[in-house]
This record gives sequence, C-alpha cells and structure tokens, in this order.
Amino acid sequence: MNWTKEGSKAEVYHDIWCSASNYLDFLEQKTNNLNAVNYMFDRIEPSLGSSLKILDLGCGMSWTSALFKKKFNNKIDSIDLYDGDKIFHKHSRDMFELFNISYENVNFIHGNFNNVGELSTTYDLIIMTSAIHHIYELNSLMIDINKLLHNDGFFLILNENPVGHLKYSWYLIKNYIHDFFLHLFKPEYKLFKQISHCGIKYDPTLGDYYIPERRYKYLFDINHFDYQIIDSGLKQYIELYTDHTLKHILCQKKKF
Repeated sequence: MNWTKEGSKAEVYHDIWCSASNYLDFLEQKTNNLNAVNYMFDRIEPSLGSSLKILDLGCGMSWTSALFKKKFNNKIDSIDLYDGDKIFHKHSRDMFELFNISYENVNFIHGNFNNVGELSTTYDLIIMTSAIHHIYELNSLMIDINKLLHNDGFFLILNENPVGHLKYSWYLIKNYIHDFFLHLFKPEYKLFKQISHCGIKYDPTLGDYYIPERRYKYLFDINHFDYQIIDSGLKQYIELYTDHTLKHILCQKKKF
C-alpha cells in the first residue's frame, strides 16, 4: 500500500485504519513501533513475571494485546471505543490471527478513558501504547489507574514522546509564531486553535495532546507511582525526519 499518496491527513489515516492487515503493514514498513515494544520486553519481563491479569487501555486494533498474549499467554481486557467508521474491535480478532495467536481469554470491551474507573476488576499490569496523548484530563486517569492496580502493580506507557522543559518551551513558542502568521495571512484560520491547554500543539485529526516530561513526573509523584523513563533510541517513523525517539515509562504503584 502507498502510504505517501496524495490526499488529506484524514484520508491517509482512514486507509491505514480500514483493516488490520493495512495497519500492521504500516507499523512494520513505516514505523519503529513494534521494534520499540519488543525492545521493552527484554527489560520488563524479569520484573513482571507470568500469570498476569492485563488491561490494554486504548488498545486500537489490539496489536499490543497480541504481543503481550504471545509473550506471557495471559488474560487480557482490551478497551477501545467506536469512533465514526473506525470500529477498532472488529479488526482486533483479525490482528490476533495475523500474529498467529489465539484470542482465547482476551476480552474486547467497548469503553473509553473517562469510564475506565467503573471497571469492577483489578489488574497486575495496565498498558497504554501510543494512547495517553489522546487524554485531556491526565490526573483523573492516573487516579483511576491507581484504583485498578493491585499493590505493586505496574502501569506501562509505551511509545510516547515526552520532551524536556527547554525543548517543550521552544516548540510551544514556534507553534504560537506559526499560528500567528498563518492567521495574519489567512484570517479565516482561527488563532491558536491547534495549541492545547497542556501541550505544544493539538492535532484535531488525530486528537493528540503533546505532554512535557515534567508534567508526567508531577502526576506520577502526586499519584504515588515509582517510575523510570526508558528511551528505546528508535525514531517513530523510519523515513520521516524527527528529533524524537520513542520512549517508554514503567511505573509501579507504591505500597503503603
């Protein structure tokens, strides 16, 4: 499939998300997302052990669930929502078949970040892969995750790009300047519409909020998590230039 075709960002991403095979092709051919998660496995397996009860929050087409099922052969709840014509769960079973893994003991749940606290079960591990940047109220989510984890349970944030304070400030200034001049020459363009309340830039097509590293650290501290940030050293896109590398954050609930 040609991922560089002419068309809007929304059209290109629609083609990527229209089937499990298209999405997996995109991950393997154009990104380092799979490689970055496999990099993480070698570092977390001794800490996690086996027989885990796992929640994959914001699972999308459940490719991370499939990888964890293959690695640990555990019980997994995978949560995502219906979003227009992208019904991720209808492709999730196809994704497991593409990985040649059984989806026995995998529970696909229709839900979202806002009501995850209503779940009646608890987990040894909660994972979010390229998902936490879609959340507006991070602190509410952290409170819910703390409630859902067993004592000493793990919260694993995969494939994100938290940036340092200086780089964050520079990107923020750069985006304000960009939006200002765009509005100056195109008055119909709403000023600062792509600047989020908590990050550098908001992408309305993907619903992304960019979150600085110090914001993560503050939220982990007030919600009683030990944490470490692990840099995979891999850039997200293989061919496109970016100065970001995919990072993982391994958090563990503190005992009291």
